[in-house]
Amino acid sequence: MMLFYIVPAAIIGGFVGAKVSQSVPSKRVSQIFEAVILLVLVINLYNGFRLFL
Repeated sequence: MMLFYIVPAAIIGGFVGAKVSQSVPSKRVSQIFEAVILLVLVINLYNGFRLFL
């Protein structure tokens, strides 16, 4: 069931990412990417702690 949400989100994210990378300097795109990766890491760590507590 989640696949029906993940696939469209990935496609839309690809289009949005392509537009952003064309209009924003590459250094800023790298900073945004790193911030999003860090956010995903923090969310995963939080969920991991909740699993074991």
